[in-house]
Amino acid sequence: MISIIPKPLKCKEKNGHFIITNGTTIGGAFSHAIDKLVGYVEKAGVSLKKDNENSNISFVLDEKLSVEEYALNVTEDGIIILASSENGAFYASQTLRQILLLDTLSDVSEISVPCVDIIDKPRFS
Repeated sequence: MISIIPKPLKCKEKNGHFIITNGTTIGGAFSHAIDKLVGYVEKAGVSLKKDNENSNISFVLDEKLSVEEYALNVTEDGIIILASSENGAFYASQTLRQILLLDTLSDVSEISVPCVDIIDKPRFS
């Protein structure tokens, strides 16, 4: 069972895992959130490669979402993060950080990401 604090609005766990290894690609919109996630993963021991054309981990601009809302979709083929702002993308990267238990990992060669669909946005303003 995935543990995320605060609990997201919607969280549906699925079968399977996406494996992050050295050379896994990351790119898209929201360079600040991308840089943060790259730093978290590298601290665990895995080097990501930035590639905006063909990314395994993609940050995608979706203007239909509210300012701090995000959707996080993990499949066996990769990770897609939808957000309409850098704030939403940052919150998605923080959720992914918790799912990956990145604060507990060091000197690993791969990171297993459980397949999941998450939608979240602030409930209190």
